[in-house]
Amino acid sequence: DPHASMVSSTLSLSSRNILIGLLVATYPFAQFFAAPTLGDLSDRLGRRSILLLSTLGTALMFILSGLSIVLGSVTLLFISRFLAGIFAGNLTVTQATVGEAIEEKVRGQYMAAFSLVGGFSWTVGPFIAALLSDRTLCPFFDFATPFYFLGIAFLVSAILLIPMPKNTNVKPGTKLDLHKVAKNLLIPFNVSKVATPLVISIITMFGWMMYQGYLAPYLIEKFQFSERLEGYAYAVSSFAWLLGGLAAT
Repeated sequence: DPHASMVSSTLSLSSRNILIGLLVATYPFAQFFAAPTLGDLSDRLGRRSILLLSTLGTALMFILSGLSIVLGSVTLLFISRFLAGIFAGNLTVTQATVGEAIEEKVRGQYMAAFSLVGGFSWTVGPFIAALLSDRTLCPFFDFATPFYFLGIAFLVSAILLIPMPKNTNVKPGTKLDLHKVAKNLLIPFNVSKVATPLVISIITMFGWMMYQGYLAPYLIEKFQFSERLEGYAYAVSSFAWLLGGLAAT
């Protein structure tokens, strides 16, 4: 929107699109580097402690993202998305928790549930966000509302984590070695059976993130989509992701 107050009205359309790309990339970029670090910390401090801390952190960062939109601060939005990406590295901790708690013979089924939950959430999430940002439905709705909604959802998740039993397989007394964590990022590429599907997965996610990042500006510029139609378009594409995940699983 050339009249939006978050950036200068003199900023060119190409610069706005680059800004959107950088903003979308900030979250997964931080998640990529944080995931092994949070996983290592969970081995030392316990799964429950890291999950609780990261879930609360995510809730606060989503609320901060909403505030940055209200305040019209791009800098604050970048900071909140970067920190939210760091806390989102807890996905590996969640998978490790499930892997340790479930018997090996049914572990694959439970791990596959992650892709199903993700596909379902990616389908429902954009649809809900489209409604929560539509002022015609409620005068209090705006672009910040979906972020507040997610912040509250993560706070509820944190409450549900409180009764979770503490991890007994902790490794106390050892220091976090960031150099070792960085090396661990390259280990999967050294395993021949893992390297090929990993590279394919990286290429697939690279294409998917490009598509997700620029679908909105393309639909707005080319077809004059409204915010609600934009959300519907994301929901439809994510539903296809869900169907693909079901078939693959």
